Amino acid sequence: MDSIGEKWRQAGLKFAFHNHALEFKTIDGKRICDLLLENTRPDRVRLELDVHHMLKGNEDPIPYMAFQTDRIDILHFFAINKKKEHPVVGDGMPNFEGIIKKSREIGVKYLVVEGNGLKDPMEYVAASYERRHKLKTP
Repeated sequence: MDSIGEKWRQAGLKFAFHNHALEFKTIDGKRICDLLLENTRPDRVRLELDVHHMLKGNEDPIPYMAFQTDRIDILHFFAINKKKEHPVVGDGMPNFEGIIKKSREIGVKYLVVEGNGLKDPMEYVAASYERRHKLKTP
C-alpha cells in the first residue's frame, strides 16, 4: 500500500484504505487495521473508516477515531436498518450523533453515505443529508 500511496501522492492524489469487519479481528492481540496502518506511512496511506463494517467487527467507532485521529480523512456510512424501504443514514446505528461529533473534532474531511438496493436512491441521499444537518454538531 505504501508504494501505491506514493504513486498517488506524486500524482497529487491521496490513497485511502477502506476497512471491512475482517480488519478488526486480531493477530497476536493487535487489530489487523492497526497493523496495516502501523506498517504504512501516514503521508502515503490514509483511512476511509467504514463505520458499518467496524460495528460488524464489534468495535466502537468513537474511541477508535480518537486512537487513529491522524489517519482518518473519510468516514463511510451504510444504511444498517435493512427493514426500511427508505432508510436514512444512521438508522439502527448506536450513537450516530456522537460519531458525527467525533468526526468533526478530529478533522474528518468527508462523510460518505452508501445504500444498496434502495427503492429511491435520491430520496435516501436527500433524507440522509437532511438528517446530518439537523444534528447538534458543528
